[in-house]
Amino acid sequence: MKPKRLSKLKQYIRENRPHKLKSLVRKHDIDLSSIQLGRSRNMVHYCCKHGLGPILRYLLQEGVSGSQQDSAGRTPLHLALHRALELETSKQWDATTECYNELVLPLIECYPTTLSLADRAGDTCRHLLQRLVERREKHEAGTSQDWSQPQGGREDERAWRDKLAEEMMFEHQEMWGTYEPDPSWDSEAEEVCDNWADRIREEYFARKRAQERATLYGNHGNRGQHRQKRVNGDGSDGRSDESEARGSERRKETLEEARERMRKEFEKNRLKDATIDVLKMRMKYEDRYTKAMEKTNTAVMKYSDVPWPSVKGEGSDMSVLFDKLEPGSPEYRKYLRDQQVRWHPDKFLQRFGSRLCDTDREKIIARVTVLSQNFNKLKT
Repeated sequence: MKPKRLSKLKQYIRENRPHKLKSLVRKHDIDLSSIQLGRSRNMVHYCCKHGLGPILRYLLQEGVSGSQQDSAGRTPLHLALHRALELETSKQWDATTECYNELVLPLIECYPTTLSLADRAGDTCRHLLQRLVERREKHEAGTSQDWSQPQGGREDERAWRDKLAEEMMFEHQEMWGTYEPDPSWDSEAEEVCDNWADRIREEYFARKRAQERATLYGNHGNRGQHRQKRVNGDGSDGRSDESEARGSERRKETLEEARERMRKEFEKNRLKDATIDVLKMRMKYEDRYTKAMEKTNTAVMKYSDVPWPSVKGEGSDMSVLFDKLEPGSPEYRKYLRDQQVRWHPDKFLQRFGSRLCDTDREKIIARVTVLSQNFNKLKT
């Protein structure tokens, strides 16, 4: 590929301009999956270093690998997590959240096996993700203490802020209406630059005219009533009543649509928060098990010291392990096999039997047996 054309591709990725990038690829029939950059990196590596979510989604749709390792053994997920950690260190909280939601989460969902890949420095994506989660929890805890609130009230505070934001959005849309954009950039109907500019111009002037009409009717309502009286004599105008009825009906429909859209957005955000919480619990479980497996760890293991999947009790073990995993998928089957081997009673006693506390030994073996039986039920 010509250096000038490659430079253009990189520029559009840095500036987060997916329309321009797609137009350039179509015009010159570029195969993005065949482009190899320095240090054995591809375009997804470059996007995770300099771009954002829309570009990443387009590259993955075009078949660019998201699991390729560069000369240092780093996958795109490594670069995205390092970028999020750098933003977190520089206290750019909003940018860190954006990087996590638009780069890290999509890569984990598309390539979950890359979590266990280590680079040449020995860092796995799972360790980097755990480090990022711990830093964010520490920051949230510090913010909560600055506000003189107990740590347990953070969830209530967030729910209260979401409710306030929802009410403010409702009032804004009730006064000015809603702006419904055309289909997003990844739709099949692609706009050229000139058509997009004309559409934006028309929508701007349409909103401006609507605001002027609202101001005119609000400030000169009495003048309109006097004019109607002069025309009809009794102050009644059938056409005006009909127009007001249609306007009221349109406003009612707009408000209902706004409420429905806000409910959908709330449900979407709630599901995303639930997915993040499950990933956090699963990562903490894996970290506990890794520490228990360390050769230097020879302490006597009581019931509470066993790296159980859930610290809340055996009733939550299966939800921590398999929530948000699609049954029957390759990732689900592989993770189930790993857990079957890990919690098989014979394997467990082979690894930890010499360290078990005598008073808790029977209780520990009973829960391990229940775990193994549950895994066998899922396998069948």
